[in-house]
Amino acid sequence: MNLAEFQAVADEGWRRVSDTPGYLAEREARFLMLAAAGAPADGAIIEIGSFKGRSTVGLAYVAQRYELGKVVAIDPHTAPSTTDPELGAQRSSYDEFQENVRRAGVVDAVDCRRAFSHQVARDWTRPLRLLWIDGDHVYESVKQDLALFRRHLAPGAIVARRLLQVDRLGAVPADGRTRLAIPLASAAPRRGRAPSHSGGAGGLGDERARLVAPQAVVAPAAAWPGRSRPWAAQVAIE
Repeated sequence: MNLAEFQAVADEGWRRVSDTPGYLAEREARFLMLAAAGAPADGAIIEIGSFKGRSTVGLAYVAQRYELGKVVAIDPHTAPSTTDPELGAQRSSYDEFQENVRRAGVVDAVDCRRAFSHQVARDWTRPLRLLWIDGDHVYESVKQDLALFRRHLAPGAIVARRLLQVDRLGAVPADGRTRLAIPLASAAPRRGRAPSHSGGAGGLGDERARLVAPQAVVAPAAAWPGRSRPWAAQVAIE
């Protein structure tokens, strides 16, 4: 991936994302687009939790630009929402989602799965390059989504997730920041940048990380449930 070229791709991707309703911040969107384009792995891109398509548009634009296949966008689009109580009895987001990806010009790069993640996981067999978890934000649900697709992660795949409502202890994070996760390379993580790319386990190189998330704070996530080694890094986008 040519980094100078990617900057222009990310700029155009953000222009389309910013025109789409939703809650994804610019730094988060640029990080996800970089993760999709730069993951040192082959496989599909899965998004769990699409809502009105804001992150879908960014991922699909990058997938379209770099011929990465269709983004698999998983969301039951239930009404009332069963995963976001703030939405109350609002109508389903499905029609708006479809309209937004059409308007952004990425409808041909999206495989919409109107279902819950566990329903899609039952028959899933393809390897993954990027798993973006942004559905039910409660810790146990995020943990379940990761467990459902973990075995399909290709070597070097990137996992990104958000815990917006509660942390692992069931409390709102004190700092109020969004947390994302990426594979941990062999080099020790350092404040202010993503882990250095080792060429083996995967990860985002420092130069690519500075392109989109210069304020990222990276710390090991060695205590992820079911893992005996630090395979990921927690990234708080400030």
